[in-house]
Order: sequence, then structure tokens, then C-alpha cells
Amino acid sequence: MEGYKLPKGWEWRTIRSVVMPKESWNQRKNPRNTFQYVDISSINNKIGIIGKTTTIPGDNPPSRAKRVIRAGDVIFATTRPYLKNIAIISDRLDNQICSTGFCVLRPNLEQVTTEWLFYICRSNIVVDQVVPNQEKNAYPAVSDDEIYDSEIPVPPLSEQRRIVKRIEELTRRVEESHKLRIANLEDINRLLPSAMETCFQGDGSWLSVPFEKAVKRVKSRGEKLKTEDYKLSGTIPIVDQGQSEIAGYTDRIDALFQGHIPVIIFGDHTKNIKYIDFDFAVGADGVVILQPIDDIIPEYFYYWLKSIPLYSLGYSRHYKLLKEQIVYFPEDKAEQNRIVEYLNSLQTKVEELKHLQSETESELAAFTPALLAKAFRGEL
Repeated sequence: MEGYKLPKGWEWRTIRSVVMPKESWNQRKNPRNTFQYVDISSINNKIGIIGKTTTIPGDNPPSRAKRVIRAGDVIFATTRPYLKNIAIISDRLDNQICSTGFCVLRPNLEQVTTEWLFYICRSNIVVDQVVPNQEKNAYPAVSDDEIYDSEIPVPPLSEQRRIVKRIEELTRRVEESHKLRIANLEDINRLLPSAMETCFQGDGSWLSVPFEKAVKRVKSRGEKLKTEDYKLSGTIPIVDQGQSEIAGYTDRIDALFQGHIPVIIFGDHTKNIKYIDFDFAVGADGVVILQPIDDIIPEYFYYWLKSIPLYSLGYSRHYKLLKEQIVYFPEDKAEQNRIVEYLNSLQTKVEELKHLQSETESELAAFTPALLAKAFRGEL
């Protein structure tokens, strides 16, 4: 590897030169009653830790259970290395067994610390060296030797410890920020449902009408499209019962919804609810098209419908649950409009906050790789 220039006292070394020989296990030679088994599914690759392991009887081990792991080892999954299934072995898993799908790196503590080796492997330094080898193979994996032959920057041990300490301080702050973002997003997601619950409590003057008398179910005279008919682009958007407002596109005029707009779409299987005020084609099965009676503003009905808690029937049809509902609404359409305007403004604010949260999360996700790149250039 043609490495970048390192600070004084640092040097480029192969991983092979700073780790100890790997240790294999054979049940016939070293019988065990049981052991904790670590395979690739055990790794949380977002934060680089080992989660759930499996207790395996020693007399019936998986065919790949052949690598002994010790506390302080770093394990590096050789399948799809770009996924960075990499973790440190804790004291809990000392002298247990992992899959041959891992390259076990046992640091020579006179050369590198466990944490330095771990963060190096979690950075792009090693991955960028081994991924081209993966692309040459029929199976998306690399060999242990290809990892061992990767070159890494190695400073003096005291500098390794100083940099690792700094990395852990900064990544801890990132993790705290991430947790705050999750909590904030949960609060944001509760805003609109809470507001709708308050808005539709009404008072004694509101009218109440059984659901089936408050709406009419509209049949589209256009041709209903199958999922395989959806295109990525076209002149007519397709609306179905899926999560996205627009599921695809078509150019088929015969599929255009023939009826009065706006309408409310209810997913009979999914319970997804959409307010559609543009020309569209109906896609796939399970699409229920609704229009409220003249006394109810369509957008008011849309928000009212979203406020109704419907229990799940799995992939069975849910429209029958709506038939049991009573629709409450103020007789004064001006009041209905005020409710709609308030909920629209809140919906806009919620979307803005979600977008801001998403941008912040992207920045946090980019921070750690940038931090590691800076650290391993001696710039931290």
C-alpha cells in the first residue's frame, strides 16, 4: 500500500506483523461440554459490538465453529467486509468459539492495543485495501491472508492510548446526540396524533353520523393496474394502499380514475390513509376510495379518519372496522376549515422537523468515519 505520510515516530506495518498466531479448536482433541458461539449474525455492525450468542453442545458443533477467541481479540468478518462486522471480544466470551467466517486478530500488546486495532479496522483503511480482492472472487469474501497483509499506521503505544481515549470521548458524545435525536423524533411523531385527538373531541353541539351514512364508497371506472404494470415514470401517478403517496406511474389513459376529486384512499389491508387531490390511476388490490357527504369537508374527513385507532387484523380486510365508527363533526364548515388549517400547518411543521432530524442524523453518521480518518493521520 502506498500510504500517506505519517507523523514522526509512526510507521506503516502489516496487520500480520502486529498480531499473534490464530488459535483453532477441534472437538476430538479438546472436547467441551458446551460453548458460546459467535457467528456473523451476532455482530451489531452499526456500533461494533457482539450481541446475542448461541450456546452450542460440544458434541454437535456447527461445521464452521473452529476459531478460539480470547478476551481482547478483534474479530473481522471476511464475508462482505465493507459491512464492517467487526467487534472486540469481551471477558464474557473469553475462550469461546467463533465461526471461520471471522479473521481473529489477537494483538501483540507490545506493538498495538486492542482498541487501536479495533478502530483501525472499523475505519476505511483496511476495508479499502481488501474490498478490491473481494470483487475478484466469485463469492463476496476475502481471505484471512488478505486482511493480515493489509497495512495500518502504528504510532507508539502511548500515542495509541491517547488517540483512542480521544476517539472514545468524541464517539460517546455522538452516541448521546444520536439518542437525543431518537427521543426527539419520537416526540415529533406524537405531535400530530395528539393534536388530532384533541381536535376531534368536539363538544355537545357537534353532529354524529354513522360511518356508512357519512361517506360513500366510490368505484373507479378506470382499469385497475397490477403491481407489475407500475413504471418509474409516466404521465399518470398510481395510488395504491402502500405507504408511499405515489406507488408508480403509467401512461394508460384507460386506467385514469373517473370520478370527482378529492378522494380519501383507505388501504383495506394496510390501514394506510391518503388524501388525493390530483388525477391518478388506482393500483393493485385493497384500495378503498371514499368521499364524505356534502356536510363534511373532505380534508376534515381525512384527518378524522387518521385519528381513529384501528386494531390490526393482519393482512385481513379492515374496512369492516370503519363501518362500526361514528363520525363526529361540527355543523359549521368554517369550524371544520379552522381544524383543517391548524392540522395542515402542524403537519407541515412536523415534516420540516423530520427533515431537519434526518439531516442531523446524516451528519452524525458521517462524523465517525471522518473522525477516524483524521485520527489515523495523527491529526487528532
